[in-house]
Amino acid sequence: MLAGHAQQANDLSALQLIEDMQAASIRPNRAVFLYSMKACSSMSAIMEGMHLHDQVLRSSLDSETGIVNVIVDIYSKCGCLREAHQVHNSLSKPSVVSWGTLVYGYIQSGRCCIALELLKTYQREAFLLDKVLYLCSMKAARSIGEIKCIKMLHVQVIHDELVSGEETVTNALLDAYVKCGDMDNAHQIFEHRGRGNLISCSSMIGGYAELGHGVKALKLYNDMRAKGVKVDKAFCLSVIKACSALGALDQAKEIHDHLIQSGIDVDTEIGNSLVHMYAKCGVLLEAGIVLDRLPIKDEFSWCAMIAGYASSGDSSHMKQCLADMHLHGVKPNDAIYCSLLSACSHVGAVIEGIQFLDAMREHRVQPNIEHFTSIIDLLCRAGLIDEAKKLFFAAYGLPGSIEWTSVLSACRSYGIMCISSSHKDHGSNASCSLYNDFCTYSEQETNYLGNFIHQIHTLKDSPKYTKESCYRGLSVLM
Repeated sequence: MLAGHAQQANDLSALQLIEDMQAASIRPNRAVFLYSMKACSSMSAIMEGMHLHDQVLRSSLDSETGIVNVIVDIYSKCGCLREAHQVHNSLSKPSVVSWGTLVYGYIQSGRCCIALELLKTYQREAFLLDKVLYLCSMKAARSIGEIKCIKMLHVQVIHDELVSGEETVTNALLDAYVKCGDMDNAHQIFEHRGRGNLISCSSMIGGYAELGHGVKALKLYNDMRAKGVKVDKAFCLSVIKACSALGALDQAKEIHDHLIQSGIDVDTEIGNSLVHMYAKCGVLLEAGIVLDRLPIKDEFSWCAMIAGYASSGDSSHMKQCLADMHLHGVKPNDAIYCSLLSACSHVGAVIEGIQFLDAMREHRVQPNIEHFTSIIDLLCRAGLIDEAKKLFFAAYGLPGSIEWTSVLSACRSYGIMCISSSHKDHGSNASCSLYNDFCTYSEQETNYLGNFIHQIHTLKDSPKYTKESCYRGLSVLM
């Protein structure tokens, strides 16, 4: 009966059945433990799994490889990696399954360095990687950008007849190179084995788009279309990204048509990409049409649209878009406010910018360096240096190096070279004080400030500037 529940994936019933057995004082055997623990693993039921583990220890079944493998799986899936590792180490000779399960658990938890160390230990013990462990190794190395490790795995794959022809391994290797930005090696694999393979082609197009090689990405797309290769969602997303990077409107419309003809459902993810693509191409009307047709609009949908209006400096449509977003019950996130504040800075909309900053507080969105930098930039553009100073210190108190550099940059960008009137006759002293404030910062930032101060002294003697105007704006830093 327990086997029947397990085969039908009725995990709750399987766990209930073993509880009934225990209540009836029926001692579980090896098969019962296996079925029960697999049910725990499927459900990530950590408490039940720990209870079964305790029973396994009492039944002296803790040396059974199959049972230990499932226990490692339970702990790994539940994020209890210390316990999983301890169980794994309890075996004198852990199985390949146990190694793979443990490694995958570390990868899923984002601890890829430990996963790679485990794989090195596995190989030092004269074990050969199988297909699953190759895939785990590539995923771990890709996640932390370990290009040397990927190249070593590449060499091993070439010499391993069991996996060298495996399409999934080839795709994973190519994708690892792409994610690390090594398009040369990725291209070699693609030409040798992957051309015509939709998954590898999607990876190549996505990689080219990510690195700004939009022309190469679209050329590859056109080659695939000429061959009549049927596209999927992942492929379309990669191509849309390439069009966005290039701002290629004609190609964007062609891809949109191709997507519809291919019968691919325009879900929220693809819809968001299309909105972003049309917005990047400057066709906001078309972007709005796609947005309106989306059955479900999330924060990314609205963010893409608002970013489009922001880049064109269209503050009225941007505000309307924000209002529509509220009507749909979607709360603006920090990325949306970044676009809003950037747009305000772009068009010099000071009042709207301050209103958006207040709205962030109302919606409990914590402003970060990008938000305050946009506002400071906006105020500096408008010549409101004192207001920028007040906001600056209200936001940061004693600012850090990044914030100092932001204001220095804004001042220099708009030709504002000044100190307050109280310092206009003491430029050198003010500069020294400011330099001392900066002494704890990096060499690059200190040099930046030194150059800035040098410009002040140079401009002070220029006939284009009066003594007061020349020193007017370093007050923001005092």
